[in-house]
Amino acid sequence: MIWKDIATISLSSIAVLISAFTLFKNRKNLTVDICKNLEVITDGQIELINPTEEINSYGAGFLYQVQVVNPSPNDIAYFDIRAFSPDNNQNTYLLTRKSLAPSVKDAKVFKREGSEIFELEIPDKNHGIFKANSYTHLDILILPQEHIKNNIIVSFKIAKSAILRDAFAVTKRKRYKFYSTKFDLSDPVLPEVPIEQD
Repeated sequence: MIWKDIATISLSSIAVLISAFTLFKNRKNLTVDICKNLEVITDGQIELINPTEEINSYGAGFLYQVQVVNPSPNDIAYFDIRAFSPDNNQNTYLLTRKSLAPSVKDAKVFKREGSEIFELEIPDKNHGIFKANSYTHLDILILPQEHIKNNIIVSFKIAKSAILRDAFAVTKRKRYKFYSTKFDLSDPVLPEVPIEQD
């Protein structure tokens, strides 16, 4: 009888351990690496090159780079990518594939550095998916408008619930984990002030 009880307890313990391991393995987990500084972009440094080799260029702005590794077996959505002034919470323009004019929808986006040219990986929209077991690089081009003065915050959310709210959220999606960085535009090296919320 004792051996029977021991066997029952052992099987139950194994089942609990298997369930805990499965839950741990399938948890939503991202490794997010955000650039240390905003890169200052000069007028004409960003070019759109159509398949016909027609070239258009953008004015001055900033480049914000994000690298994300999703080691989990689940796709994880990201959304609400925005750059805004913390003073008035107003968004400024971000370059996405969707925001391109119809005449340049098929264009590739490049950044010139002297004699070298690099293709940028701009997001398709202000939302998307970090695929399971994947690496994603996003080049976010920010073109500040007049209401952006001394500081700018760049942020995005992922589909993972969080206890704390995003104080700057402009939608009802306040209780999702977010990654947010504040940059001081009065400082020429634009040091970051991370305000990531866990």
